[in-house]
Amino acid sequence: MLELQFRIVGVMFILLAVLHIFFPSRFRWRQELGPLSLMNRQLMYVHLFFVALVIFLIGLLCLTSSDALLNTELGRRISLG
Repeated sequence: MLELQFRIVGVMFILLAVLHIFFPSRFRWRQELGPLSLMNRQLMYVHLFFVALVIFLIGLLCLTSSDALLNTELGRRISLG
């Protein structure tokens, strides 16, 4: 049962990561971040990419390794974190 829940959460994380693609247009970053310096604008995009990548990788881990996350000591420690 827990394995199924891990897989469902993995799919939800992956969908959340995909939703990050639409954040700049949805929140009109081109207009909102216009007054910022080029460095700060780029930092926002890099941060968005990093957050989306981490969420995607966590989802992929939950989806593909749910058994290992539940049944190994390292997996339980990763899940705790």
